[in-house]
Amino acid sequence: MASLFYKALFAETPTSPSDLSIFAFGKHPGWDDHIEGLGIVNDTLALCQSILYVKGIRGAIDSGIWEKTEPVKVIPDFEHLVLWQGRRSFLAARMWPSKDGKGRAKYPMLVGIHGGGVSLLQAFPMVAPVLEVLERECRAAKTSGEVIEVLELGRAQLRERIGTLAGSEVVPPLSGEDFQELFNNPSFSEPTTAWERLIYTCRNEFQDYTLGQFSTRRAEQSGQGRHIRLPLLNPSPVTGILNWLRFFRAEIDPMVPIFLSAHLSRNWCDVLIGEPDEQDFSFFKLNLEGIPMASDVPYNLPDNLKTEVKLLLEAIMRGEAKPIIRDASAAPPNGGPKGFLKKLFGG
Repeated sequence: MASLFYKALFAETPTSPSDLSIFAFGKHPGWDDHIEGLGIVNDTLALCQSILYVKGIRGAIDSGIWEKTEPVKVIPDFEHLVLWQGRRSFLAARMWPSKDGKGRAKYPMLVGIHGGGVSLLQAFPMVAPVLEVLERECRAAKTSGEVIEVLELGRAQLRERIGTLAGSEVVPPLSGEDFQELFNNPSFSEPTTAWERLIYTCRNEFQDYTLGQFSTRRAEQSGQGRHIRLPLLNPSPVTGILNWLRFFRAEIDPMVPIFLSAHLSRNWCDVLIGEPDEQDFSFFKLNLEGIPMASDVPYNLPDNLKTEVKLLLEAIMRGEAKPIIRDASAAPPNGGPKGFLKKLFGG
């Protein structure tokens, strides 16, 4: 399954910025049950719908995974901005609480676009406000026909907005100045300690997905992706998501899709790298009691790792290009925090 995932997801690449698709799935009062195939025009979108919604969100709801979790750990509603970036294209979406025509309100609605052939750093800030408008107009729509009309108008608007954009599809890494700004973010009371924990977790979770290390064959054997929760580090969810994408994409193999999600009324960003399974999207409705940010987990790190990270951070902020994730000369203590979501739900 993993080899199919890595070869098939984002296999269809829009040839130009204006060649984007717009889609919706989930529930809306205009349909008596789940929205089926609205805008799912290619295999990439069909696979995304299957992984993200059918097996992920809908699967979690149908299995009662959040109902079985202690209420103190659960967020009441869906309220997310999502970016899923593949080798040559991306999916951007917005999700909110909704219900169907029979009043069943467990399932969200999600509206998004599939685009490519453009600089994501330019396109995502243009796409996100349109998705916000589409949410507002879909909430106001009473019928399926009205929703379809809203999406068609939104697609035309998006094609006009990003149709003239140019630029490389390659996501540039963070500069030393960018990294220094993240490092000194006021949300960190002790920046060095926070980054020691972040780097330690990234090395344990993501090293197998880095350039020179990733193998589709190994991924097929492991059959699972890896997740981390990070501080958003910016009042804008769009900027926060793009900063973390730039952080990871500098070292993660381009064959490996990166999924990022920001809860729009919270201060964190969830990152999922590799092939998700049915449990991996459980983070959508888990708060910090359910999944803490990696920077807040009090790992007992050895002094040699602290020293290495200190020197590494200083070099990066001087503008030196240094690997963070794949340079793991210090052995992680106690085996590391592998597969947190799997352990949380007994997988």
